[in-house]
Amino acid sequence: MRKILIFLFFLNLLLMGENLEGKMKKEHPRLFISENEIERIKNLIEKNEEAKRIYEKIKERAEKICNEEVTKYEIPDGLRLLGTSRKVLDRVYILSFVFLIEKDEKYLKRDWEN
Repeated sequence: MRKILIFLFFLNLLLMGENLEGKMKKEHPRLFISENEIERIKNLIEKNEEAKRIYEKIKERAEKICNEEVTKYEIPDGLRLLGTSRKVLDRVYILSFVFLIEKDEKYLKRDWEN
């Protein structure tokens, strides 16, 4: 899953064509991706079989997350919350990305519950 997220990050950088500082908005929310870039990614998913395959895997994972229990605040080893934090971060990336592509509120709602 991390490979897919890394792929998406670099795909976004490639689509942006500039450094992050030059593209980041001054006002809030400071998103790293604009509506134009989302449309470009949608077009890439439609036209490129590899991108479509990767997106389908991401969407499958988002569907699976929607059916899993909400992440609980727990410190499994008694010392660190890092594992739980990483799990939540992974879920937020996936659900947010699918929401941006699909515009389906169920992903947004589930993202908020995480």
